[in-house]
Amino acid sequence: MKWITIQAVMIVALLASCCTPRTQKTTDARPEGAVEMTINRVILDGCGYLLTGNDGIKFEPVNLDKSYHADNLKVWVAFVPVKNGMSICMAGQMVEITYISKR
Repeated sequence: MKWITIQAVMIVALLASCCTPRTQKTTDARPEGAVEMTINRVILDGCGYLLTGNDGIKFEPVNLDKSYHADNLKVWVAFVPVKNGMSICMAGQMVEITYISKR
């Protein structure tokens, strides 16, 4: 019985450690390549919030932290394109945020 309990605890610990979500870096030192963007709330089914560049190009972030869910919020952001991602939004290219901070 003791052996089963030890195994169960080890399995739970293993599963918990491998399911840790990625965090977005929010330090003051902007990485090279971070650009000025605005977060906008979009009232289209499946869109939510989009990043809009100064040139008007829109991007759909797949991992935008809830603390940045605000309309017309000015931010510094760095991201990478999501390859083979699928979305029903279709308002901009899907991206994964690697850095974000408020301006």
